[in-house]
Amino acid sequence: MPRNNWSSPLTTECPGSYCRGLRPEVPVPAGMNTGPPDGVIGYVYFDFIGDHDKRRSLTGYVFTISGCAISWKATLQTTVALLTTEAEYMTITEAFKKAICQSVIFLTKDHMFHQRTKHIDVRYHFVREIIARGDIMVSKISTHDNLADMMSKIIPSAKLEHCLDLEDSTIELLSARRIEMFSHIREFEVKSAVKEIYDKGNNLNGVVKMEKKEWFGNLIMNIMMKILFGVQYKGDDDEEKRRAQKATRRSFELLGAFVVADFLPYLRWLDIGGHEKALKETAKEIDCLGEEWLAEHKRKRKLRVNKSGDEEDFMDVMLSICEDKDLPGHFDADTIIKATCMSMLLASVDTTMVTLTWTLSLLLNNYQSLKKAQAELDTHVGKNRWVQESDIKNLVYLQAIVNESMRLYPPTPILLPHESIEDCVVSGYDIPKGTRLFVNMWKFHHDPNIWPNPHEFKPERFLTTHKDVNVRGNHF
Repeated sequence: MPRNNWSSPLTTECPGSYCRGLRPEVPVPAGMNTGPPDGVIGYVYFDFIGDHDKRRSLTGYVFTISGCAISWKATLQTTVALLTTEAEYMTITEAFKKAICQSVIFLTKDHMFHQRTKHIDVRYHFVREIIARGDIMVSKISTHDNLADMMSKIIPSAKLEHCLDLEDSTIELLSARRIEMFSHIREFEVKSAVKEIYDKGNNLNGVVKMEKKEWFGNLIMNIMMKILFGVQYKGDDDEEKRRAQKATRRSFELLGAFVVADFLPYLRWLDIGGHEKALKETAKEIDCLGEEWLAEHKRKRKLRVNKSGDEEDFMDVMLSICEDKDLPGHFDADTIIKATCMSMLLASVDTTMVTLTWTLSLLLNNYQSLKKAQAELDTHVGKNRWVQESDIKNLVYLQAIVNESMRLYPPTPILLPHESIEDCVVSGYDIPKGTRLFVNMWKFHHDPNIWPNPHEFKPERFLTTHKDVNVRGNHF
């Protein structure tokens, strides 16, 4: 592949880095399944001037056989690199040294002499010429697919200890088993919501006028309230439900509002428009709701001591995890539990509601796509039963519709701002600590260089040219 066709991915943690894949001719023990013809695959990654104290770049590599890691290393480069290209070749050199070293050990141990011995004559520091001759194949891969990416990140010891401490918690809270345990809640709420429409249709001679955005919002709110807090709402007239919906809706409105003080900080004390006051009041209301639900959970836990078989919601699981546990930082367990649960509620309701509303609107305005989706449902599900979550893997066109809907109308067109925690260099530009980055996702999703006819609704693109792009991964 010509050099000028390569591009370098820009990331917040490792700006301006290159990802390379190495496929050296390294011997593989007899009988081992090597998978692809290449056998051993090496991944390298570097962080230019990753160590700001010593001004040295970080090097990381991982070698795999059939997808399994067999050798890896992360280290500082021995020489200060003046250019990213220099750091790049030093990174490949370090990995190539490993490949040659292992080849020599293998050949010496087993007294095997064949064409692979030519590698012994290659001096590792002439990597540039080696690549030019084609002795090894170097190819560009995405950061998402590069196993060596994690080898070039500096993690402070405090953060590492905190991550290790949270590992079990994350597995318990967001495991596939835990999510599967809540599937009956999702199925029950969907059936109840559809039955509500059916009953209204019978009472009004089959004609029902509904605000789909509101209907989807109520559905998602009911599902998340049951999963997170174990709260079951009987109807839309519930006072607590209205409080929660009003608080979540108000928080999103305020987060997306134009605030003069964000651009002219010296006017913040005036609170022009009253946004800061309104946001504090909304935050207080959300905290009160979380406090009420947390207190109710603690009361129920005391009453059901030594009982087993009771269904646990998300807040119950967090209480069990945080119980008698030393937590990092200056926050207490109650604050962490409330903040986590309320964050999940706020993040799930509005975004899912917007996505479903846009998806339905796009289908109603694209009749051919709607007919294809209906035909797929008739083929794989039929008309005599409900669609189950287990059916989704077979509904490939429906998945393509969701991907295309989220591409055209991402629920968060402008991502939440990211702030640099230290001074860094991005493509030669000095970025001071405290700089905020706003990512325009809408622009990425409508880039004609990536998406032909970007403003058109074409789910088929996710079955052909972009079939490897999935909303569940990092592509979106």
